Amino acid sequence: EDLPLRVFVHSVRSCASHRHRECELLLGLQGEVIVHTAVGETVLGPDDLCFIPAHELHLTRGATAGNLVATLQLDPALVARLDPEFPRRRFAFNDLARRRRDDARLQAVRGLLAEIFWEMRLRRPGHRLMVESLALRLIALLVREIPSELSPLPPSAVRSETDEVLGQRLARIVAFVETHSGEELSSIQVADTENVSASYLAR
Repeated sequence: EDLPLRVFVHSVRSCASHRHRECELLLGLQGEVIVHTAVGETVLGPDDLCFIPAHELHLTRGATAGNLVATLQLDPALVARLDPEFPRRRFAFNDLARRRRDDARLQAVRGLLAEIFWEMRLRRPGHRLMVESLALRLIALLVREIPSELSPLPPSAVRSETDEVLGQRLARIVAFVETHSGEELSSIQVADTENVSASYLAR
């Protein structure tokens, strides 16, 4: 399905160290799962939450047989245009989840997760709109309510960010040239619109 997120429920035996471009939100449903992240070990029991940032190395292993975990994987591109710093945010989420399990902010996260899973299960008309809006509400809650710090950009993210910036610059240049297509334009005039040199533009 063409959505900037994935939701699934699974049982965990052992999953070797890995990383992916999505950030993950895990909700324990039954049994226990141990999650190892950069900030330490989290034991995920029923109703426990764990947040794993995009690109962060982590591993999971089942602590009990018959465990079940609900997982939401969010593509950071969903919010990159609204909050460009989101992929770099390292939330104090797991610390909060360990210390204050019944915190109102965590209850709100659980509620939004439940709504997302419910919408994905029913697939009523407009469910894709509803799911994406719920995901944005969840992200807004994290950004507004959970303390965070910015981490350095991983090399791959630096490259993609540079590509995105260049793509935006190219789109502005094309729009400028199209707007002034009836006029004689020099490369210097076009370069000036982006505060770059004509030689830079020629590259």
